[in-house]
Amino acid sequence: MSRAIEWPRMVRPGGIVLGVAVVLLTGACAREAAPTGDALPVEADPSPIDFPREVQADAPEVNRFVREVVETCAGGDYESFRLLWSVHENPFPRAEFERGWKALRKVRVLALDKYKTPEGEYLYSIHARVELDQELPDPVREVVLLVVQENGQWRLKTAPSYHQQRVLGAGDEEAAGQTEGRIAPTTLPASP
Repeated sequence: MSRAIEWPRMVRPGGIVLGVAVVLLTGACAREAAPTGDALPVEADPSPIDFPREVQADAPEVNRFVREVVETCAGGDYESFRLLWSVHENPFPRAEFERGWKALRKVRVLALDKYKTPEGEYLYSIHARVELDQELPDPVREVVLLVVQENGQWRLKTAPSYHQQRVLGAGDEEAAGQTEGRIAPTTLPASP
């Protein structure tokens, strides 16, 4: 013989759940409204990329590609990393990639500049600061790469040395050119 439990009118199961929710929410609101002065520790940003809005491209697909590159590097998947590169170039070897992704801590995109080639194609120049484990020699490095279109897909390509010198402010006066540290859009090679 089973009997249904008869709850007092004020203490029905739905009322209990609602009451607990109201107490928890009210307590949470009270804690937020009246801080105790004990500051909670700020959590470090777990993302390997720092890509400020002010340097992002006007093309969302380029911004997504840049994020994908950094996340792929941080994830340690060499085959996926290789697929992000131009078919006309070989990225650094697997062993070097393995050492690099294990040491990677943060990539800060400093500039993402758009250029138009003499052939009328658009490409982007990425200037980034890469932070690696502090135990390594040169734990902070700056890199310059190109993002080019190949068969309708964005791909990485090594920036010409004269462009790297201009962006990084290194090299002789002739390499720096007359463009105030930036490469003239018509001097970049067209993507193949």
